[in-house]
Amino acid sequence: MGPRCDADVMLSISRTFIAFLAFLSFVFMPLIFDTWLVRFLASDHQAYESFFYSFEIVSGLAWYLLLLLFLYFSFYWLCRRFLLKLLPASLHSMRGIRLLIDLLLILYVYASSLVLFPDSAFSYAVAFLPSPMPVFIAGSVLLLLALLRQLAQSKCIAGAALLLALVFLLPYGLLYAIKPSVLSQHIDRPHIVVIGVDSLSAYTAEQYSVQLPNISSLMASGYQYERAYTPLGRTFPAWVSLLTGLEVAEHRGVFNLSDRKQPALHDNFFKTLASQDYQGVYAMDERRFNNMGAEFGFDQVVGPMPGALDFLVHGLVDNPLGNLLLQWPGSRWLLPWSWNNVAAYSSYSADMFVKDVLAAIHTEQPLMLAVHFQSGHFPFKSRHTRDVFQHENQMFQRYIRALQVVDDQVAVLLAGLQQRGVLQNALVVVLADHGEALGELEADLQRNGESFLVQSYGHGTDLLSDHQNRIPLAYVRFLDGRPVGEPQQIKQHVSLNGVRDIIEHFAQTSDLLVMPETPCFFVETGLRIEAASDYTTLDDMDVASEGAIFYDLIDGELVLKADKLPQLLTAKDIGLRCRDRVTWFSARESAFYSVGLDAQGQPMTFIDVDEQDRRRINEYRQSYLNWTEDN
Repeated sequence: MGPRCDADVMLSISRTFIAFLAFLSFVFMPLIFDTWLVRFLASDHQAYESFFYSFEIVSGLAWYLLLLLFLYFSFYWLCRRFLLKLLPASLHSMRGIRLLIDLLLILYVYASSLVLFPDSAFSYAVAFLPSPMPVFIAGSVLLLLALLRQLAQSKCIAGAALLLALVFLLPYGLLYAIKPSVLSQHIDRPHIVVIGVDSLSAYTAEQYSVQLPNISSLMASGYQYERAYTPLGRTFPAWVSLLTGLEVAEHRGVFNLSDRKQPALHDNFFKTLASQDYQGVYAMDERRFNNMGAEFGFDQVVGPMPGALDFLVHGLVDNPLGNLLLQWPGSRWLLPWSWNNVAAYSSYSADMFVKDVLAAIHTEQPLMLAVHFQSGHFPFKSRHTRDVFQHENQMFQRYIRALQVVDDQVAVLLAGLQQRGVLQNALVVVLADHGEALGELEADLQRNGESFLVQSYGHGTDLLSDHQNRIPLAYVRFLDGRPVGEPQQIKQHVSLNGVRDIIEHFAQTSDLLVMPETPCFFVETGLRIEAASDYTTLDDMDVASEGAIFYDLIDGELVLKADKLPQLLTAKDIGLRCRDRVTWFSARESAFYSVGLDAQGQPMTFIDVDEQDRRRINEYRQSYLNWTEDN
């Protein structure tokens, strides 16, 4: 090969690379005015600077970028080459023919996103394409014909295609094609399954049971509690309370992304059951704010890899080829922060997550499985939603539609557990970590002669809100694959803290107890971000900017700053929820209030503060102050 030939090759490579860069620029041009990166650069981003001094962050972002560049270059080079081969050789040198092919490929990328991933941010940016389906079908047929022609003409390409197909199909065979294992019939201990539904309020479960048939019918088959509450309406504190049976001030998992070391030191029902030879599986399809791991006694954790990258990479991968890659099981290794992640809502596969949960079950041990489904959490987006439920409150409409995705997942999970023999002898617990308020007016009270509206958005912000704090809770006993026992509506006033005792007693005796009445228990608010106080005006970047100052980056994970604890703890509202009243200290007003409740737990009227309630709340608040002084 002479110098002239070398020069021609280099020129061809250069032209191809320049053409690819132009192609890539045009593909992503619609995102220029809509991308998270532009909004990030326009925001006050000093709080994020430490991210880019972390090797874990920089290397993870670099890996995602390089993988996406490789995907797009491979797609561009192969499609361009195959389409050129469809044309007569005399047209290859025609001016503008390659540019025409590039423009057609760009349109095909746009159409593919709109058809396959309509909820993608990329799809919203290219929604100007009027009729994507014909473009998608025509482009797919044309590319398939081009590929088949190349396979017929070239043994080399045919061999490479066969190898690529084997590599692509291998993860399916390894993970899902194998017949599911049936649990050993010699296991004499009952299995225990906890199904958590993020943000499902008791109000929603009761009033919209028709829209959630699988969850509703499951709960109606057992002991269903009408007055169950979360001690703190945030996922991590609520789950630590559930596992340990302790008040939040005792276990000290006070905020999402708190340091996990102290909460993990406490005993919990996973650790107790592990000592009785139970296999402990914890599964959650979004771990940004609840990153519990093996330190809590889990033998296996199913879900996306936790860490600060979870907050950054979804904007990178939310594009046609990135979303398509995430449908492939091999992506669990290539894109671990995005795999099985509800936060990547445009690509998240609801069925794939449940399959991964079921694949984690062993065959020779009794099972302690806890699954927490996150699709019902704000922003209430999923590519699996059905446009059936209608409501005048658009946010509530999105909320119910997102919960319907979880309802379908619960049905798939129960079918899989049935197939594996888990429900031959099991206790299934259905619950939520907290409820959700969506601007609905819950009550109009009078305080000091003025109207006081119980009306809010979100969770963990308002101790008086029934929608935020009252949660569904049900225990269903299964024998021979069916619910047994007489269903009951139980009126006891209970907290998530009491679940541990019921589970541990059942594991030991196979006897399902009714949770005892808890006359009063402590409740408290979480970290309140002003930018998130109204969902109708919420901006992700504003929320991130306001919240980022409270966190450190440690070994690639976001952790609440220890020196911010005193400020955050003193900003908490702390209360005592009793059957007939809620009494609380308002940190913003530095005052105590008490509201009487009716028989259903709904707020009725402001009442005088009971001095014993005041004393107990002050003692609880003082325990936080003592803790911060010790640190």
